[in-house]
Amino acid sequence: LYQDTLYVYSDDYNVNANSEYVGYVTSLLFSPLLKRHIAIAKIASGVAAAGARVFVEMEVLHRSQYFPAQITRLPFYNPARKTAVVE
Repeated sequence: LYQDTLYVYSDDYNVNANSEYVGYVTSLLFSPLLKRHIAIAKIASGVAAAGARVFVEMEVLHRSQYFPAQITRLPFYNPARKTAVVE
């Protein structure tokens, strides 16, 4: 979701699509396996299709910023094949 930052975030974050509130992030962390940030969010069913693009609203240094995100099916990692699912 975001890159090149060492800040730790602890609040829920709004998820927007087409300038409309569609849900919120419940968990956000950096995945060393995928080498990127991943999140789990509760999203409105009309927007929750895999591959859909949304924006996550986060406060960075006391300013709201929007970061692009893509909805992906769980799991992010496929242990049976021992390969990461990176889109």
